[in-house]
Amino acid sequence: MTVGAELFGDVLELAQKITVHYLPPPPPSITRNLKTHFVIFGILKVLFQIYSLIRLLFTIPKFSYILVQVLPPSHHVDPQNPPSIPSIAIAQFVCILRSARLVIDWHNLGYTMLALRLTPHHPLVRLYQMYEQFFSKFAYAHFAVTDMMRKHLMEKYKLRNVTTLRDLPPPRYKPLTQEAQDLFLAALPETQSVDRKTTKIIVTSTSFTEDEDLNLLLWVLRRCYHTENGPRILLLITGRGPQEPKYRHIISTSILSGTDPDAKCTAKMLWLEPEDYPRLLASADLGISLHTSSSGLDFPMKVIDLFGCGTPVCAIRFAA
Repeated sequence: MTVGAELFGDVLELAQKITVHYLPPPPPSITRNLKTHFVIFGILKVLFQIYSLIRLLFTIPKFSYILVQVLPPSHHVDPQNPPSIPSIAIAQFVCILRSARLVIDWHNLGYTMLALRLTPHHPLVRLYQMYEQFFSKFAYAHFAVTDMMRKHLMEKYKLRNVTTLRDLPPPRYKPLTQEAQDLFLAALPETQSVDRKTTKIIVTSTSFTEDEDLNLLLWVLRRCYHTENGPRILLLITGRGPQEPKYRHIISTSILSGTDPDAKCTAKMLWLEPEDYPRLLASADLGISLHTSSSGLDFPMKVIDLFGCGTPVCAIRFAA
């Protein structure tokens, strides 16, 4: 885990049996320049992560397995989670030297996430794909989040011993009574003045990345802005990510900013602590998933979370 990553839920309950080893975050001088000189500073970031991973994995006492997760950005996943470059190769190298086994948990394909930053035909994207396909063959076992992902890994990556493990909502994602919902919403600054009889609360969680088009949702709300019939709508957008400042500016300068007391539609951005996020999902009238997946093979965890809370979901359709 990286420094600053939070432990909660079942992990905290087993805290006495778990030893956490933290990876240091990359120096600000590297991450601060990623947008303007992505390739150069991306390479420097990878080199730093190689050094950090090797140093960490050789200082940990004896272990039998290393689990590497290939994860998309998420509202509840540490954005500094090391990508498959260099994690897969370094973990396999350490496994060989320390007589351990590597297991890869595929929640997405790393090279497709890089393609969002560059282009699908960029040489670095192709190199990333070749790297991921080559080094993953040496792993002992693989977990896939969907059957489509499993089929792709076996047919395109030629992997064996691939098992589908579908995501399930953690126990804290559960329905709330009406009384519990009212107490939570009354304590949340963004919803304190909301009248549930006249206003419907819509929630979308996002990592503000290129594979989630918030403009689509905001466009629909603007169309409904002056609608005479129907309830008021409060859209709550929760999460963090690279495009967050862009959308914060769009909302604050639009008719959805909430400055008009007669507006039928308002949008607000907020960040919630891990224990409050499930409560918001359980208190919403509708959840929205704009996740389209960079690979088209994974399944949005936010939908699973909403299902666990008993909240209906409207999602963009894609293959998986």
